Amino acid sequence: EYAAEAEEHWGNTEAYKQSKERTKHMTKEDFKRLAKEGDLFMKELTKCIPSGPESAKTQKMIKQHYEALRTFYDPSPEIYRGLANMYVEDDRFRKYYDKYHPDMAEFMQDAMNAYCDELEGK
Repeated sequence: EYAAEAEEHWGNTEAYKQSKERTKHMTKEDFKRLAKEGDLFMKELTKCIPSGPESAKTQKMIKQHYEALRTFYDPSPEIYRGLANMYVEDDRFRKYYDKYHPDMAEFMQDAMNAYCDELEGK
């Protein structure tokens, strides 16, 4: 649905090229499985909100999220921070995350940024 927009914004990036290569043989069933796994992940992550974005449990789950992106491309902290910002700034992302909890977009952003801080030794 958003393929043309993604290509326009990121078509010349290494991450976009990796994503195209890594997904070219994936089936509809593969994407359905990934969507189901993502839904289960988000429901579990919602349970972390009371403990905060920097808690050990939250950060363990965020590491899983970061590593799961390798299905598509190799994320850098810079790319991951940009993704975190999109979750808050793009209404389409916000709508998806906020269906799990009204504060989920911001929680994800804060947790992802804390994870990047750790990766970068800040």
